[in-house]
Amino acid sequence: MKQLLFFLLFSTFSFSQTLVVSDDDLINTYISIENERMYLFYSDKLVVVNLKNLSKKEVLYDSSNRKIREFIGVSVNYKDYFLDPLGGGVYLFENYKLKRIDTSFKHRMQIESSVFTYKNEIYKYGGYGFWSNRNFITKFNFETNQWDFVPHLNSKELPSGSHKSIIKIVEDDLYVYGGLKVNEFNPEIIEYNNEIWKFNFLNKVWRKLGVNNLQKDITLNNMKIDYGNKSLFFDKKTSSFVSIDFINNKIITYNHSTLLNSLSFFPISFFHKKKFFLFIKENPSSSLLVLKIRNEDEISGVIIDQESFYRNESVILISMVIIGSILILIVIYKVIRGENKKRNKLSLKFKNKVKFKNKEVNLDDISYEIVKILVHNEFVLSKDILPLLKNPHIDYAHSTRIMRDTLFQINFKLKTLIKSEIDVIVIKKSDYDKRIKQYSINKSLFEKWYYHFC
Repeated sequence: MKQLLFFLLFSTFSFSQTLVVSDDDLINTYISIENERMYLFYSDKLVVVNLKNLSKKEVLYDSSNRKIREFIGVSVNYKDYFLDPLGGGVYLFENYKLKRIDTSFKHRMQIESSVFTYKNEIYKYGGYGFWSNRNFITKFNFETNQWDFVPHLNSKELPSGSHKSIIKIVEDDLYVYGGLKVNEFNPEIIEYNNEIWKFNFLNKVWRKLGVNNLQKDITLNNMKIDYGNKSLFFDKKTSSFVSIDFINNKIITYNHSTLLNSLSFFPISFFHKKKFFLFIKENPSSSLLVLKIRNEDEISGVIIDQESFYRNESVILISMVIIGSILILIVIYKVIRGENKKRNKLSLKFKNKVKFKNKEVNLDDISYEIVKILVHNEFVLSKDILPLLKNPHIDYAHSTRIMRDTLFQINFKLKTLIKSEIDVIVIKKSDYDKRIKQYSINKSLFEKWYYHFC
């Protein structure tokens, strides 16, 4: 009777164009794109969200199976399945219950394999077990309820194998990159996998594309959303968005967005019907999350960097020989000129440029003047910076906000240039009057200003 009363009370629907959920005791989430449903699994209940109208309902489900915390959800032919990450277990999720349909066993040889679907079939790539990685693809056979090996007989080369790899299906190609792999000579050492491979399902051929240019922190520690033929990473370390264009072999980095500061990584956000569905924690002290729906141009921001996604190793080898010879001459020249010790420093150039190694960033006139005055002085005050803004008709409070925003943008651009979390511009309270703020620049990151500054 109590269970019936609980079900009646909590099976009620709520309709709203603004969806609010809680992350308190949330143990897993799953997005069923085909069925336009989102499932939020809590320790004692299940919340089902209808993506068509953002209505939600709470239902009872069999929470005795605690494995749901680790299970991975997929959808094929409008049916939802959950996979056991420790073996071949496949569970049909129907009527809010899990029903095991496979006849395999928990072999623990494909731990943290990458799960994906292709043409209404369930696949796994890689995985870890017994101090080694898998380098092959398996497919679940719905007729035998077993996992089948996907042949690659036409391949002339094979990946070394990895786990926690990132995968992306683009038409008939599977891209595999990132993740972790065991050391070739000491399997107790786990290393980052920087290779990128492509498997074509039509001709069953593996091909090594090269070495990817993504930093490992981006792929291992951040949320990824697939959209179209691209993938989007939310890099919390640099407060930026990184988009991967697989077709054009390109990485595009977009600048800081205020959206990222409050973005929740659990439950996971997703892309559906040309829209990004993002969970935002508007109040850091609250467990409530608000679903925000955004277009691509509303979250990306301004492009701050573009580079190739991967580098072909054969081309790299030839280029290294050529570039190596040139570099030797350059190094000799720099040693003679005494420039070698300054190569890892920021330097101010003409035409509002700041250079670090072989990269440059352009600053606007005001930002460049602010950097100049900071480099030239031990510290400066607001009264020294505000006149540079050239806004005499704006009140002090508004001018101060503009100054802070300008300093933030300068800091972000220079930190991105040197790829460091160290603040270039430092703000602290005065030792004599705590109400006064002092602004200084980290001069250890710069060459002597008078070397390149007129």
